[in-house]
Amino acid sequence: MEQYILRRWRRDAISSHLLVMKHVAMETEDDTFKLLTEAYINIEYWLDHFKRSKEKLLEFVEKTRTLKQAAMEFGSSNQTSSDNDEEEIIRMLGIRSIPDEINIHPPASIRTKGSGTKKRMVSAIEKAVAAVKKKTRMCIGCNQYVNHNWRTCKVRLARESKAA
Repeated sequence: MEQYILRRWRRDAISSHLLVMKHVAMETEDDTFKLLTEAYINIEYWLDHFKRSKEKLLEFVEKTRTLKQAAMEFGSSNQTSSDNDEEEIIRMLGIRSIPDEINIHPPASIRTKGSGTKKRMVSAIEKAVAAVKKKTRMCIGCNQYVNHNWRTCKVRLARESKAA
């Protein structure tokens, strides 16, 4: 089968086990990840090698069970409490510290498009386009063709505020 698959497709191929492990062990050092990768590759090699012989496969499974028991005994003696698990999870998630009191308040007002009014909210771009399309008119306050009228003319309002 390998003779039909080009080398470029096999060169950086990673087992599905390694892909899952890579995401879990992203925080570990490169040397640790290399060792984990080598361990998975060795196990996959031996499984592939022993799959034809039931006796050898049975012997391999027994050896892996004893290794698993030894690892579980080492892990239980190495781990003191479940607080270590919490600390490890917090470290992996990147949480710096959990505050004692959490003050989260709901927003004062909620503006969601279309809730209650049955009208679509016009975006800022649409407002700008509509303002550009408007015909300019002569303002009596500043005597120019602009988009405001005498009531909202800034020049007139400035003159009146100086006079007052």
